[in-house]
Amino acid sequence: MARQPLYLRIADDLRRRIESGELPQGSQLPAQLELGDRYEASRNTIRDAIKRLTSQGLVESMSGQGTFVTRNIDPFVTLRSPQPEIGVGEAGEQSAAYLSRVGEKHRQARATAPRVAVMSCPREIALRLRIRPGEQVISRHQVRYIDEIPWLLQSSFFPFAQTFSMSRGTSSVSARLRSWRCRARCRRRRARTPGPPQPPARVRAG
Repeated sequence: MARQPLYLRIADDLRRRIESGELPQGSQLPAQLELGDRYEASRNTIRDAIKRLTSQGLVESMSGQGTFVTRNIDPFVTLRSPQPEIGVGEAGEQSAAYLSRVGEKHRQARATAPRVAVMSCPREIALRLRIRPGEQVISRHQVRYIDEIPWLLQSSFFPFAQTFSMSRGTSSVSARLRSWRCRARCRRRRARTPGPPQPPARVRAG
């Protein structure tokens, strides 16, 4: 029987290390040069081995960051509803319901502190809020995690002129948002494959 090509043997060894937990989920694979030294292989051979693992769904490459062992995502499914007895509702006053429901599944939940800022309204948001592009709005951003994996990125936008006076300042805006009951808000949600933690984006006041 012909001997397997070197890249397949390297891929098999890395797969064994992943499945055994030696390379845990979410961990970064050694650099290609380090793998080349370990397996006495060329860089092209290492690349072929990584491609093999990628095709098997065992690793994924992040541009400029490296190659990481993929995580097995255990989906968390719930209804979006303002009624806590039905599902997980809006941010703020319903955060406790979200934490409780995730905890009932014996999973770990957390949410970042809301980031509130005053900014010029982008055109796509202005159309939904029925205001002029460039008018000031209050933006509120929060990320919710389950088992340290991003589950929900929630962004809300509130027309500034219809809610607050300019003299109140951003700190008063944050306090007011926590108690505001109005549901007439506009959201943008974005989803992507979870990867290594990214620094939060900064929003400057307009």
